[in-house]
Amino acid sequence: MRKTLLILALLISFSSLQGQTTYASADTNYIKLVESAFEYLKKGECKPCLDLYEEAFTISQRSVLSRLRAITCAYKCQNESKWKFHLDYIIEKDWETVESFLMDTTNQNPEFNTFKDNELNNYTLNQLKTIKKKIGYDEALAAELEIIMRDDQTLRQKLNGIQTEEEKTKTWKKINELDSINLIKIEKIFEQHGYPGKSKVGRFSITAFLVIQHSDLSYQEKYLPLLEKATKENELNKSNFALLIDRIRMRKGQKQLYGSQVIDKDGDGKYEFSPIEDEENVNKRRSEMDLGPIEEYAKNFNIDYKFVKKE
Repeated sequence: MRKTLLILALLISFSSLQGQTTYASADTNYIKLVESAFEYLKKGECKPCLDLYEEAFTISQRSVLSRLRAITCAYKCQNESKWKFHLDYIIEKDWETVESFLMDTTNQNPEFNTFKDNELNNYTLNQLKTIKKKIGYDEALAAELEIIMRDDQTLRQKLNGIQTEEEKTKTWKKINELDSINLIKIEKIFEQHGYPGKSKVGRFSITAFLVIQHSDLSYQEKYLPLLEKATKENELNKSNFALLIDRIRMRKGQKQLYGSQVIDKDGDGKYEFSPIEDEENVNKRRSEMDLGPIEEYAKNFNIDYKFVKKE
């Protein structure tokens, strides 16, 4: 029986303390600088940590993760002008990702515990509050989507820990019931608000995507144009939209484009990629959708991925 692995988008949003697998730039100097800076951060040496991050930002300024770590170094060095500068910069550029990192309850980035300090915490919350007011953030809609997202994810995250087939069957039955309820809720939200994207609900812009990603093919195809429009308007991350495209193509018996979908063909817990179109150029397409190299992505599923060009 062919089984598909349900990709849990929320579980791959954060980097672990042990190090990054993808970077904001492929520049080798940039990678060396941020890796060295992070090592100094873990050792509590704030000055060389900050200096190295500053140098890295002359090459690339895209990484929210590195900015937050630089802020941590600057704060520990009591360099107020630096930590405020970097914090203001990333909140203006990508406030929803900042909030996602700082609201993570799994403590995958314990270095961000520094943000619990009163001065830094209060400043961060005030800046987030200011920009939310500026863009018209919808608190009530965000709260509704947070509940939907929790219903979508909670049981799915428990699946790998379930030992018996009987319990898995019961869990999937409950998941399917919740998916049906969530789909009704999301369709009503679409009718009232269009796609609930970043400008309205910040980090909960992923919620509607998750519900559609977990719905039947007919609903995925029905709402594909809406999610495509949201992606083009930067209301939904391109990486999320790529997963939906791959899911639809795989369900229609087509090869996926971005290598986001893996399968457990024999039901033995060993995963492999569902066939990929023009596999030689998959990383180019992944990069265009803000996805990291497929070789690194494969490690999440214990796949030792190596592309072999067919003669």
